[in-house]
Amino acid sequence: MANLVKTTILLDENLRTVLINRFGQRGLSKAINELVGVSLFKPKQKSMFGSCPKLTMEIPDRHVDEHPDL
Repeated sequence: MANLVKTTILLDENLRTVLINRFGQRGLSKAINELVGVSLFKPKQKSMFGSCPKLTMEIPDRHVDEHPDL
């Protein structure tokens, strides 16, 4: 078990109510540790941006409007 440190946090009343209803008064610290730990240490997802070098945001020079103004 990791070393635990006693601290005080301020929670929104609605958030506290939901946490207590879901995890119970005694499970509050464990739930907060898990939620914060997951959000801080989750692996970063790789972005798909730039994964295909052929696709660019530039408009090619050969681009011609196929529908002339009427």
